[in-house]
Parts: sequence; C-alpha cells; structure tokens
Amino acid sequence: MKYYFIGIGGSGMAPMANILLDQGHEVSGSDREDSENVKKLKERGAKIFLTHSSDNIEADLDVVVYSSAIPQDNVELVKARELNKKIVLRSELLGELMQESKGIAIAGTHGKTTTTSLIALALKDAGLDPSAIIGGEIQKINSNYLSGKGEYFVAEACEYQRAFLDLSPFAVIITNIEADHLDYFKDINDIVDAFETFVSKINPNGFLIINGDSEITRRLGSVAKCKVVCVGFGISNDCRITNLENDGIGLTFTVIMDNQSYDVKLGISGLHNAFNAGLVIACLIQLGVDVSSILATFRDFRGAKRRLEVISDDPLIIDDYGHHPTEIGATFDALKRAYNLPIFAIFQPHQYSRTKEFFNEFASVLSKADNVVLAKIYEARDFDNTNRENLEDELVKKINSLGGKAVFIDSFEETADYVFKKYKSGVILTIGAGTINKLGPMILDRYGKTASS
Repeated sequence: MKYYFIGIGGSGMAPMANILLDQGHEVSGSDREDSENVKKLKERGAKIFLTHSSDNIEADLDVVVYSSAIPQDNVELVKARELNKKIVLRSELLGELMQESKGIAIAGTHGKTTTTSLIALALKDAGLDPSAIIGGEIQKINSNYLSGKGEYFVAEACEYQRAFLDLSPFAVIITNIEADHLDYFKDINDIVDAFETFVSKINPNGFLIINGDSEITRRLGSVAKCKVVCVGFGISNDCRITNLENDGIGLTFTVIMDNQSYDVKLGISGLHNAFNAGLVIACLIQLGVDVSSILATFRDFRGAKRRLEVISDDPLIIDDYGHHPTEIGATFDALKRAYNLPIFAIFQPHQYSRTKEFFNEFASVLSKADNVVLAKIYEARDFDNTNRENLEDELVKKINSLGGKAVFIDSFEETADYVFKKYKSGVILTIGAGTINKLGPMILDRYGKTASS
C-alpha cells in the first residue's frame, strides 16, 4: 500500500508513518518544516515534500491521510478528492491500526503524553512488546513510537472534533476532563457528552480507569459497560496514591490496590505526574503485569521530551509543552517543589481561539511567575482571521494588573537577548505547544554554550 500524509511531521502523524514503514508499506507526505520527525522519516526512506502542492498527489497513491489541522481547501486534499483517492482522517487510520490489537487509549485534557509514554515503556520492559503512538519523544528511547509484535497497542486519544470516537479500544485511561478546544465544543457539558460516547465504545471485557478525585470523570463510570477502576489521592479510590514526597527532581510515593502496596520512585517531579503514574500502575494490574518487577521503569523514567525537559543546568533552562492554564500551573508547582527558585517564564500561547477563551485564566497563572516574556501567539487550526490585533499586548497588561512582571517580545532573537540581559538566577522556563522549544538553544548560544555541552 502507498500512503501519503498531509502534514507528515506532526506529532500524531509521524509515529503512524513510521509504523506503516515497519509494516512494509510505502510512505510519502508533505510538511512545511524540515523538522526532526521529517528528517528521521526521510532517513528511513519516506519521500517528503517541504511544500503543499497538488503535484505531490500522484495517481498511484492508495490512501491519503490528513488531520484536523489541515483545512478542507488544502490543495493536496482537493487533488486527492479529484482523483477519487481513499481519504482518511488521522484518527480513522489510528482506529484501523489498533483494530488488530488490544487497544489501550489514553484520553483527557492533560497528561496524555506522559501517561502514554510510561505505560508503553512499562509494557515494553515487562516483555510484552507493545506498539505505541505517543505525542512526544520518550527520552529513554529517543522515539515517539514503538512498533512491536505483542497484543497491545497504546495510543493517545484526542477529543478534539470527537476524533477519539473513531477508536474501539479494549481499555481506556482518562486522566481528567476540563474545558478546552472551545473553538469546537460548546461548553464543558458538550465535552463530557463526547467522553461518555467514547467510554460506551470500550470492549465489555476490557476496563476503564478514571480520575477518581474528579466528580466529572466519576460520572463516566455510570455509562461504561466494562469494569471501572478509580485512581487518585482520596481514600475512596480503588487505587490510592499516598505518602507522596519530593526526592530531588523526582518523587517517592506508595500505591495501594487490592490489598497490595507498591513503593514507587518516579524519575520526574510534579503532583500530577505521581497521579499519572498511579493510572499506569492501575492499568498494569488489570493487565496482569507484576508491578513489583518493573518498578525500575518508573525510577528511570525521565519523561517525554518537552515535558519538564532539562535543556541546560547552567543556566538552568527547562522546556515544557504546557499550553492550557491548568498545565502551566502544574508546571510552576512542579518547578517550585523541585527547585524552590524564581521562575523566569517565556510563554508562547497556542491558538488565538484558546488565548481568547482562557484569557483571564492565562493572566492569573502567569502572574505567579517571577518574570514573564510573552511570545507571539502560535497559530494552529486558526482558520478565522478576525480580531487578532493586540491580543498579546492585552494579555501582558492583564498579567501586570494582577501583580505580575510581563513583557511582550515578538521575535525569538530579541527574546534571547532580553533573557540574557535580565536573567539573574532561578529557572528559565520555555513553555508552550508551538515552536518555543527552539528558544532554549538560542539563549544558551548567548552564553557561548550548546545544549549538549
């Protein structure tokens, strides 16, 4: 089969392209940027165009794959329709790939990538040879996918445009549910409705693992037709996390389930990551994995890239993918617990629509940093070109009105100069889901250093 991916370098597209290559299919595609994902695919033999053009869609293609980030008038999508090619959404292809396996889908507003990374590694270390599609590169294996021959297929399941309804999983983990993607969903009730439909699709012989500390996620248990396991810090949970302590950059805690307790050391910090690990342990127990035998997986876990990733120790630069107010707050909390140092945050908002919808929430959480540089908003799925002027300036004013110290700088070069001049001590945090990860190496360059030195 010949597959063509429109936007092949995307975090959700590249792993599937790699798995198809491993299965012996021909893979080609297009992207606007020669990213690391694109370079790795080229090295493996994928034919990739660094522009969108109707000429890229050849007559002998079997399947054309696109994501929700691609507008319907994209020239390649239009040409594929004209040629009557089979056209599938990324989520539809994921559903097809998972169909021959026992699919384990990780859904929720926050924590999907960390949870998916950890369960994929745990299953691998347990000798179960899983396949996995991950929204970020796991630092331990320098990859965002696993292409195994075992019975389990692990993947993140995104709720945007109800994409996860294209999956029919054996098991589902739901980390949390909050208002997000309000450019598509009407409100939180609309989001919960989508999750309820998703939960109803779980195999009756499978299971659902949910955040038991959340009233919203607990509601999903009533619509599930399978076993339900609640995980959290509260005493009423089936799987309970307790005795939590910081241990340098990592954590130690105890997980109690079915009258068994497991003393866990996790290689990353943050209360939210202890919870994510608890979800994974509950899942492994349901699958019959001996958790005691793979505690080293948790101890050695350093997270996915762009999740509290340490870029440099001197100066201390950390990069994080957080792009929702709750995620930013969790990152700030994790850094305070781990380092107890001032936070010099450089935040790149992701989408104009999200920035507008959570304007006050962004201002409130960013005002808690010691210094903030606001970068130009990163456009993604922003097909509406209206009412964008001065949004960054307005957000800076709001942050400062709440007692914060914020400035707006619209170029990374100028931002690197500004940080080099203003930074005295503490944590330099680059945060956002766009291209802000490019800034850390630029700041280091001002110090005459590189990320590898």
